[in-house]
Amino acid sequence: MSPLRTRMIEDMQLAGLSATTQEVYLQAVTALVKHYRNRSPDQLTEEEVRCYLLAVRQRNARGTFKTCHYGIQFFYRNTLGKDWALFKKRSDSPSRSACRRRFPMPRSDAFWVASAMPKPVHESLRQMWSAQDHRDRRWLFPNRRRTGPVATHVLVRTFADAVKAADLPGERRATPHTLRHAYATPARCVPCCPCRRPATGRWSCRWR
Repeated sequence: MSPLRTRMIEDMQLAGLSATTQEVYLQAVTALVKHYRNRSPDQLTEEEVRCYLLAVRQRNARGTFKTCHYGIQFFYRNTLGKDWALFKKRSDSPSRSACRRRFPMPRSDAFWVASAMPKPVHESLRQMWSAQDHRDRRWLFPNRRRTGPVATHVLVRTFADAVKAADLPGERRATPHTLRHAYATPARCVPCCPCRRPATGRWSCRWR
């Protein structure tokens, strides 16, 4: 076992990494060495490592690339102590936590549902909750025994009946999860923030 490999293993143990993670990181560095015909990894330049990572990204899935990237990053950062720009986060792309500090938002799901729900629906639910004959003071939709909320299978069956009665155009399908996208993800305008990711549909510069 080479001194560099031994040192990396010791560094990973000191960092508290699991045995599985250690093995994956070692495989990542070993693959890098094989790619450059067994040249010592401490002799490789930043540009050579960058080219290798680009090749890995083009040939493999995102998850495989990330584990390879993290393993090589750990080796050069922690074991060799190289302060390469390749492994630094861009200063012009703030983290999500920084964005939350700059643009604080309520975290409660109840707030998001209420703020995005159409006003007539919201008012109807409020009236139902406030009615004197409402059978439960804790749950808006209680189960028969009033020991908790309505059961999931009851909700699914009731929703399916409602979808069938609505006769949606084009034989469109809908499930209770559809309501989450319709109500629980309100169209709330947020100041433009680089950490939002429109491509995923979850984090957008304009919608949340």
